[in-house]
Amino acid sequence: MKFKLIVVLVFIIIIFSSTFFIAKQYNSNLQQPYDVFLNKKYVIKEINNPVPFEFFINPQWIPFDTTKPKNINLNLITTNNTTIVLQQIWNRGEFGKDIYFSFHVKYHPFINQGDFLSNKIFTSDGDYRDNISFDHFTISDLNHKAINISQIGEGPNSDFSFGINSDQFNEIRNGFYLTYSGMVLYEYEKN
Repeated sequence: MKFKLIVVLVFIIIIFSSTFFIAKQYNSNLQQPYDVFLNKKYVIKEINNPVPFEFFINPQWIPFDTTKPKNINLNLITTNNTTIVLQQIWNRGEFGKDIYFSFHVKYHPFINQGDFLSNKIFTSDGDYRDNISFDHFTISDLNHKAINISQIGEGPNSDFSFGINSDQFNEIRNGFYLTYSGMVLYEYEKN
């Protein structure tokens, strides 16, 4: 009888210990991008700069007839533990007379080492600076004719955005191609 009780207690302890260990690893995984970005516990090394991506922006996603922001939340690409999400498209006719495209960057890091994409430039002293420029955005219509953009934005983290003025709406009415070349591929490893 005592033996069965001891076996049950040992089994319960193993279950609780395993659950605690998994929960701790999961929580570390969620907080790790901030540790990596702040270079607290990790060595960061640039691998490739730039890393361009081309996306097609579907005309059905573009709210030409309403000024209510359209939350798209569509994962466009996942690579190198990084997902680029088309988060929102907003026809700011009342304010800026443009359509504004916002992209969110999500991270899926490893625990001790891995790689990720960011539009920040990390320095050896553990700091980083923004890396955003009009040159990182190339917009073209279905015939690959260039379309002008009115403004760009960045942050928080590696999020990025751009606007297209109303005088360019006819050029994007059938959708358009976006090539974004602001991302840098980094490797990180725990010290």
